[in-house]
Amino acid sequence: MKVTHMLKSLINGLYSSIKRFPVALGLSTIATALLIILVHNEQSFRDELQELIGRIVMVLALGIPISLCLRLIFERKTDLPLISRIALYGAEALGLTLYYFFFLKDLSMVSVTRYVGLSVAFYLAFIYTAHFIRRQGFELYVIRLLTRFFTTVIYSVVLFLGIVAILFTIDQLLEIRVDERLYFEVWLTVVGVFATSFFLAGVPQKEEQHEIYYYPKLLTVLLLYIVMPILSVYTGILYIYFAKILVTLQWPMGLVAHLVLWYSVISAAVIFLISPLREESKWSRAFIFWIPKIIIPLIIMMFISIGIRVNAYGITENRYYVIALALWVFGVMLYLNIMKTKRNIILLVSLSLIAFLAVVGPWSSYSISKLSQNQRLEGILMKYSMISNNAIVKPTQGVTDYDKREISQILYYFSASHTLNDVKYLPKGFEMNQMENVFGFPYTELDLDYNNTGYFSYSSDRLNAPIDIRGYDYLFLANNYNPSDAVQEIEIKYDDRTQEVRINAGGNEVYRNSLEEFGKQLHKKYGTKDMYDIAADEMVLADENEHIKVKLVFNNINGYEEKTDKDVQITYMDFYVLIQLK
Repeated sequence: MKVTHMLKSLINGLYSSIKRFPVALGLSTIATALLIILVHNEQSFRDELQELIGRIVMVLALGIPISLCLRLIFERKTDLPLISRIALYGAEALGLTLYYFFFLKDLSMVSVTRYVGLSVAFYLAFIYTAHFIRRQGFELYVIRLLTRFFTTVIYSVVLFLGIVAILFTIDQLLEIRVDERLYFEVWLTVVGVFATSFFLAGVPQKEEQHEIYYYPKLLTVLLLYIVMPILSVYTGILYIYFAKILVTLQWPMGLVAHLVLWYSVISAAVIFLISPLREESKWSRAFIFWIPKIIIPLIIMMFISIGIRVNAYGITENRYYVIALALWVFGVMLYLNIMKTKRNIILLVSLSLIAFLAVVGPWSSYSISKLSQNQRLEGILMKYSMISNNAIVKPTQGVTDYDKREISQILYYFSASHTLNDVKYLPKGFEMNQMENVFGFPYTELDLDYNNTGYFSYSSDRLNAPIDIRGYDYLFLANNYNPSDAVQEIEIKYDDRTQEVRINAGGNEVYRNSLEEFGKQLHKKYGTKDMYDIAADEMVLADENEHIKVKLVFNNINGYEEKTDKDVQITYMDFYVLIQLK
């Protein structure tokens, strides 16, 4: 009886979702059918036709959250005339059609990122539309949606695996061949039809109340006793790093910005989710009170890190999105600190607005990025007096290799992400193979210049030659992959993180030395390049004390230089250690 009741409940739920959200489910079903057709005929359809169907599917999928928002509005505006409802659906259809013809002409970087941004904005709007006016229970409403979403994922995966098992059994045991494409088509059907219907069946009705007893116990344990303690420890680690920065005055770059950013975003999400537990748990009240205050200095540190990279390389779409998300989380934390009466719906409304504005209008990521990169190019060209009468002229002085690479990469950015017609001062119809005619030098590759670093590698000109060991008793090989070795009473240890070598004799330390400075001295002489023929005597370090005589014969030394602060890091050393005990 229980199984029958569950099946009946499931069928009734699916029926109610079809009845309640017919437009959204219709769009989802049509999009799924087109994808199945595309998969089934992938070999016979031309690339142009495949892209056409793909773009149509994308537009239909974009219409799903919009139609869901309209339906939720209609449920709360029961007095809205039928003609107005038809007009709004018509406006949606017209808007999607215009979007297809004017903003989704291809699948370029701009088109795809704009599509993702709009999708995020509209799905966030679907979450808060039902509670835009109603003040109570919004967090619990969102939690119910999240719970329904994860339940939908589990049901969909189980259903798909069950159907796959049936098809596989038919194929293997009954020897009835099952086309491999059918498995993917089944997955598309499960996701596009069943999962969508099942999830929408769980969207709370207008009249439903959201009480604290709806809060899942599993989520309570996960947040209060796992996620929040982890975030607290992580906060302490970030503050230790913050103190290190203040002491060393080495401002952060690169990775630290992303670490702080995602930590801040996750913290904001946790604050939102535990808000209903404020009256139930002192721990949640303390977290909600302190985290928005503690996190502000860390966000400021993050902005410094981002600013260093923007100052060096300008703004691109990716950096724009990082900055936009950083500004959002900074605004959220200020809001949580300042406002006495808080409405957490502001978090989602503001995030959806930022996602929308980031891809639409003159303030969009595309407009700002093109402006920034044009300004970078103009600055480099003016440095060499290469602009005359609003046109580029060949330089009268030598252009450094670094600036050649920078100019080349700016042009490559426009060529790959936009169009060369967006570059100021370029002659009409310019192509990359014309660089030498226009700029006076050919396109210059980036080499190994990854993540704002310049790599170098030094090798001895006698890499494979015999080693003179006269006057020494022991010979060891040390590198990142062979950090320690021992023979009789002698033990050698090499730490590849600090480039420190230690030698023990008879259980006592008799020698310790950091080799980092040796590598930096070579870099000071030879710079950021690959050198395979450095004189053997320059790759030797001899040292001694009252206990031991040591000779280090280096085969290879690798490292990189940070271009923003010129800091040199040694990443690999390969050397022989010759030892004579006194």
